[in-house]
Amino acid sequence: MTVGKNTKVSNTASTDQEKTTIISFLTVRIDGKKTPVYCAEFGTPLADNQTYLEGDSDKSGINKLGAISNLLAHAYPAVSADDLIAAAGTSMPPASTDGHDIFDSPDFLAYVATQAAIWELSNPDAFKFGDTWSSTLNVSKDQYAVIAAVHKYLGQFKTAVKPELTITPDTATATVGGLAGPFTVTAKPGNPDVTLTATGGKAVDNEGHEVTTVKDGDQFWITSDVVSPPAATVHAEATFTIPAARVFFFGDGEKHGQKLVMGGTKHKKLTADVTATFTPVPPSPSPTTPGLPVTGANVTGAAVGGAVLLLAGIGLVLVLRRRRVKFTA
Repeated sequence: MTVGKNTKVSNTASTDQEKTTIISFLTVRIDGKKTPVYCAEFGTPLADNQTYLEGDSDKSGINKLGAISNLLAHAYPAVSADDLIAAAGTSMPPASTDGHDIFDSPDFLAYVATQAAIWELSNPDAFKFGDTWSSTLNVSKDQYAVIAAVHKYLGQFKTAVKPELTITPDTATATVGGLAGPFTVTAKPGNPDVTLTATGGKAVDNEGHEVTTVKDGDQFWITSDVVSPPAATVHAEATFTIPAARVFFFGDGEKHGQKLVMGGTKHKKLTADVTATFTPVPPSPSPTTPGLPVTGANVTGAAVGGAVLLLAGIGLVLVLRRRRVKFTA
């Protein structure tokens, strides 16, 4: 571990008369490269001339390590100092001419702001960053303004990341061969692939095409050719990459003394299950010939009567014609 330059910051939680705290720029060599690291606990001394070894972060006992992990994912050096300062809505001041030129470094100012934000999470009762500059500090007023701006910006990342995989609703019903759903997928953060495994049916899109992978916000349906029970099921699984600080212990690796943290990630797998039940298709009604409505007089009777009248008329004509025939000898 290498200790670089250090500076004083205002600590409004301190009971000391000056209410200042020293922050040192720390680095460790990992794979031959110097990497910035941070103290995880305020007020705990560093181990001089000790080799730090990486340990199990889940057993570190560091207060609010999940929130610290998320903060480190958005702070220096995960984000370059220049980009972090710009995201905070500020910029580096002109080079100092009043003896503070040793702090004319965006990396150093970004580091100090990040360390202050970490201590506020791990030891909120002992450290509270004061954003007002005073002459007791060994950085210029303009330099301290940059530190304060970055510290304020990092405040939005002081919560742990909790991945979520849900599918709503958790059950649906349809007739055999139909589409049960839709089921809506929520998978965040990171929008990972969500793998679907169906049993007793198929997961399909709204056109009936089988789907095996979906994303956050996607919808799917379940179809089956079998009457329930048993119900058709879909098992969903997704792997999330979330912030997880790496923790280093000194000496024999026991959980005592100052612990160091740096940014890192870990994978977390989540699952969700939904079901669909299918009922028989209702039978179709038997086809029938529609009847004509009965209106007015009986049609058959009228037809018969008409035929009788017609025959009578023909007979009358023949009689008349016979009477008109004259015979001469």
